[in-house]
Amino acid sequence: IVFQQSPGGTIYAYHLESGELVPLTHGFDPAISPDGTQVAFVREGGEAGLYLVNSDGSNERKIFGERVALSSPKWSPDGTQIVFSRNDEYIDCYQMGASCLIPAIAEQQIPPKMLENMPLSREYQHKLSVVNADGSNFHDLATLASARAPDWSSAGVIYQSSVGLQRTADAEGVNTQEV
Repeated sequence: IVFQQSPGGTIYAYHLESGELVPLTHGFDPAISPDGTQVAFVREGGEAGLYLVNSDGSNERKIFGERVALSSPKWSPDGTQIVFSRNDEYIDCYQMGASCLIPAIAEQQIPPKMLENMPLSREYQHKLSVVNADGSNFHDLATLASARAPDWSSAGVIYQSSVGLQRTADAEGVNTQEV
């Protein structure tokens, strides 16, 4: 098994058979590959990106770093792809209670005098993306804007959203569905 000591702290591998505890690297959200040979994890700050390290701590490498605010990497069952959550995109909107209205919609529903004194808020969008284990073929999945904590299943990619568990797939023309 793999685990992190603290957020951004040391990532360890614990070998159940031998009881050996091996420090691998540092980062967040470690996930061991299906064959047990590699660990995917993310880092923030100046080293932001998606990384792999061999399960013995050797050969650490960044495989994807074109985006920031990554989390929750999970391996596909065949070990060829990694899905992860990201929240590096946002919309500017007017905060109206629990809702955030984009300006075009707010202007149709709210008198102009009221909008004059309302500041725009920045609402970050949580999306799911996939990348091959070699870092190629980055692409987004069809998800709600509150997608977090993905994991692969026989039914596709299951993820948490603000309205409950959802299911999507890594395919063209797929819509997200409530589980």
